[in-house]
Amino acid sequence: MVRWLVIAFSVVVVGAATTACSLFGPTTKAEVCAEFDELGDRFLKANGVFDNLVFSQAGTLADVADRYDGSPSLADDASALETISDADRTSGLELMAATDDIAQLCGHVLVESPLVSGDGGFSWGEDSTDTETPAPRPTTTEPPATTDKSGVGDGETVTGPGGIRVEIPAGWTVSDSPAAANQQASDPSDPQVFVRFGASAAPDVPLLTEIQNGERGNPNVQNGYRRVQLVGTSFLGQAAVDWEFTFVKDGMTRHALGRYWRQNGLTYVIYLSAPDSRWPSVRWIFDLLADSTGVY
Repeated sequence: MVRWLVIAFSVVVVGAATTACSLFGPTTKAEVCAEFDELGDRFLKANGVFDNLVFSQAGTLADVADRYDGSPSLADDASALETISDADRTSGLELMAATDDIAQLCGHVLVESPLVSGDGGFSWGEDSTDTETPAPRPTTTEPPATTDKSGVGDGETVTGPGGIRVEIPAGWTVSDSPAAANQQASDPSDPQVFVRFGASAAPDVPLLTEIQNGERGNPNVQNGYRRVQLVGTSFLGQAAVDWEFTFVKDGMTRHALGRYWRQNGLTYVIYLSAPDSRWPSVRWIFDLLADSTGVY
């Protein structure tokens, strides 16, 4: 306990004091969330370069979470945060994973920002009109590529918002997506299988936080939601995040995989969605998108 008191004192000394809380007894939700928000604030200010204040605040939050005796239990988060506070390095993904239960208690992820939605918004995964087939629109094509990963014929190149260019299976129907920031292309033999591609203005939060906000903030994927992976990667020379998940919609389990990255102040996405039962046979389509994507 003394160790955490020293950390809390050092935070006050550097002029970044958080909301005062009890030092020995059980803590309240308000106290936990105040320290949680402080960690989020320091995470943002670090801008990818984590200084001692981030690790110090992780330790402070670990202590407060460990002494919370309400529901949900924060014991696992407290243990993970204590490990981080003693470490030499951490990452945004690690901090997010270490505060999952705290985020549930406080009602938002480590760094919360409003989702951009509506006509100019970015489509985070599925939305309420995914199973409807939007009105077809003319396909912007270029000479067919030779990629053929399923035996269905040559692909065709199409363009979308933000100057994105991707290859889709030949003969697929291109239409407006429910989100204006994306275009959608569907399998004419099964409109339940579709891809999306496009871009929207990037919010002033780290890319991972943007994805986490979408994961928690999109009500249309919460029914039966299960995260398959949320991992950092690189794409087109940029840091990127792959978000793969399943959920239940209209009684059907769906499977989706999106890759998100930033260029020129925009957040780009390539995205595949299909019934989970068809996923093994259509997963190659995501690779077709990824292998052919360019921004012009």
